[in-house]
Amino acid sequence: MMDDRAIVKILKEEEADAASYYDSEIAQAQATAMDRYNAKPLGNEVDDPARSKVVTHDIEDTINWVMPHLMRVFLESDELITCEDDALDDDEALKTASDYLSHVFFRDNPGDTIIHDFAFDALLQKIAVARAYWEDPKPKPEQEIEGLTADQLVKYVSDPEYEIIEAEQEQKQDENGQPYVCYELKVRRTPKIGRCRIEGVPPEQFYVSRRARSIKDADYHGWRSPAFLADIVREFPEKRSELDPSGKMLSSADDGDAGNLASDTRAESRFPDEPTTTRENDSASNEFGRKKVQQNVEYLRCDYDGDGVVELRRIRRVGNVILENDSVEESEFVTWSPIRVAHRLIGRSLADTLMDLQEIRTVLTRAALDGMSRSLLPRTIINKRMASTSTYDQLLDHDIGAVIEVDGPVGDAIREIVSPDVSQSALGAIEYFDRRSEEASGVNRHAQGIAPDAITKTKGGIDMLQSAANSRIELLARWMGLGLQELLEKVMRILITHQDGARVVKIAGKRMQIDPRRWSDEMTVSVHVGMAAESRDKKLMSLNLIAQKQEAILMQGGPGNPLVGMPEYRQTLVQMAQSMGFKNGSRFFKEIPEGWQPPPPGEDPKMAEVKQKGQLAQADMQQKGQLQAAELQGKQQLAQMEAQITAQQAAQKAETEKQIAGLKLQSEQMINAARLDMEKELALVRMEQERQLAMLKMAQEREIAMESMKQKAKAGENGTGTGYREGGRLDA
Repeated sequence: MMDDRAIVKILKEEEADAASYYDSEIAQAQATAMDRYNAKPLGNEVDDPARSKVVTHDIEDTINWVMPHLMRVFLESDELITCEDDALDDDEALKTASDYLSHVFFRDNPGDTIIHDFAFDALLQKIAVARAYWEDPKPKPEQEIEGLTADQLVKYVSDPEYEIIEAEQEQKQDENGQPYVCYELKVRRTPKIGRCRIEGVPPEQFYVSRRARSIKDADYHGWRSPAFLADIVREFPEKRSELDPSGKMLSSADDGDAGNLASDTRAESRFPDEPTTTRENDSASNEFGRKKVQQNVEYLRCDYDGDGVVELRRIRRVGNVILENDSVEESEFVTWSPIRVAHRLIGRSLADTLMDLQEIRTVLTRAALDGMSRSLLPRTIINKRMASTSTYDQLLDHDIGAVIEVDGPVGDAIREIVSPDVSQSALGAIEYFDRRSEEASGVNRHAQGIAPDAITKTKGGIDMLQSAANSRIELLARWMGLGLQELLEKVMRILITHQDGARVVKIAGKRMQIDPRRWSDEMTVSVHVGMAAESRDKKLMSLNLIAQKQEAILMQGGPGNPLVGMPEYRQTLVQMAQSMGFKNGSRFFKEIPEGWQPPPPGEDPKMAEVKQKGQLAQADMQQKGQLQAAELQGKQQLAQMEAQITAQQAAQKAETEKQIAGLKLQSEQMINAARLDMEKELALVRMEQERQLAMLKMAQEREIAMESMKQKAKAGENGTGTGYREGGRLDA
């Protein structure tokens, strides 16, 4: 088994020999391409303030024109990513896997930025590099939360992702003066499930073995980036003594044998407006908490354990200190080149096709400007014998309407040297090299909509020119699509291997629980490149033609025909809406309900015509018979109706008479009953009156008797009587 010293020696040798590194030819070409993109001086400028030093922006203009097309190809469609598995027939599961990959790429990671940088680096610097890796859950920064109620406190206590560091309880009063308890917490959140991270790698930080055909076949490749020494020591505490926090071992002098990333010419070209600075002597940056070191993530093919099998090793090191050394199945890096060279990893860039043309156009443009300046501002010859010092000053002032004094004839004292205007020749040459640039890059003015009548007046001719130009864009997009496909397949395998639990995500407005551990290792990913060679209008015309054909088939064969169904027709309509610029075609065409079945298929048109004629004749005969039967039936029904009406009238009359007789009898009975009631009431009244008269009579008689007795008693007192009451004496 190899020891660390042997591994470090091999790694440094491979690193020093790797292509696309600090002082290689590819590195110099990449730095030059960045300078040309930024239109920096070419180095052949004449040190004369009067001479033009302009630099044309050919590379920048071409790349800036191509970039929107590439971005539209990969970002316009909602079905950029699809998953396939020959052993799985569950389309819904494959759709879920595709949606989750899109979520990881565009939500968990900045997918738009990754696609932009992946395209830009390749178009300008020959190769674009991206990496995908698994990031374990990391604690978030501590957070202080105030004013929590008891119910809100339960959330943080019961959630395993939150760690409560400090907790305080405080009594407060609400608006009504009622006391209540609130809590103050200091918490740290650590997600339960990690994330798959995707990021672009600057070309100056990536290096690979010379003559490598691909990443899979490369004997060595790696990535070098700055990292804080404190983070590395925290992640690998057992390596603290080897890393030497004092900075002596890992000083900038022996940090790496191949140089410093900050001094790379490509890094300097990437920031043209910023001066190159080093902070090696800055005491603040050399403190342990601020010190940065160059960290290498390298992949090496070797027989590490001596078993006779060459394996791929992933090695992470800082200087001479190896932090990790693991056997892996594949690399985390993915690359692509826009102009592929067979059997070579690093191909050619779009800038390579324009580098010399930009220099030629720059020289011609300068010559045209200089020639035009000479013709507009001619030089002047002065006869010293006939001109004084004031004459020189007056000529240099160039004041409008000023007087120039000379001695002697003016023609003999002052004369202008008129230079011929050669700018037209230079502009003609520039036009020639413009065409040459269009041929080299594939980007022409007709594809950009500039002067479409310059070559032909026909719309078909312009369409052919635009299609030819866009075909180059489509080829670039397909090579880039293969690179993205390899990257997403790598992401899928990372999710299957490392995501150790189900994750709840929101996809298309629905919450879904996704567990990649159930996916098959045989699942593949496809990246669908849009129709880059077609303009939006032409794509709409093509879709409209498809829709017309589908409508004709549906009209003739019905929705159940074996060629086109309603789902295919809806998909065409949705694609038309998306081509018009609407992202969600479901706003206009609803989803077909699950389990929907088309109606039964229709018959052959000819048989249907014969059958229809027979049905019409039969229907005519049936109609005549039905009319006769209806007429007879109408008469019968009329007679029946008349008999029914007569019977109903007789029954109604009898019923009416019966009701009248009943009413009469009822009224007589009511009258008799009323009469009896009245007679009873009168008898009772008479008896009551007679009783009252009798009682009145008895009362009157009693009063008369009493009055008589009173009179007799009174007569006795006066001597007129005995004085005794009637009935005799009491003592008798």
